[in-house]
Amino acid sequence: MSNKNQSSIDKVLNSIDTDQLGEIMVGHAEYLQMRFSDNNIIIFEITLEDLIKENFYDLQELHTIECDWDSLKDWLPESEVERLKKEFADVLTNNIEFNADETYECSEIFSALLYCDGEFVWSGTA
Repeated sequence: MSNKNQSSIDKVLNSIDTDQLGEIMVGHAEYLQMRFSDNNIIIFEITLEDLIKENFYDLQELHTIECDWDSLKDWLPESEVERLKKEFADVLTNNIEFNADETYECSEIFSALLYCDGEFVWSGTA
């Protein structure tokens, strides 16, 4: 991970509408869920120019994958895989706390991840 790239992306994120970006990413996660796909994680790339201009509609879909942490390491740095594992664990814990009579698995969580120049930008989970 380049500190310079991440610093540039962090500056952009501080100046754009991340609420809109979050809604779009959740929408992508929900769309993946509605496709009844075996894959529950979708990875997108955005150009820095589009991120700056808040053009969140020209995302390039890179890959979809099922909740398989080892396979995900082929697409994401290990630190990102660990971050995502924690996010999924938090969602599972939340679901269990509020619906104790239901069983939940990682495969029931759908997530859309956005990267720019190989750096994590934002995600949405459904």
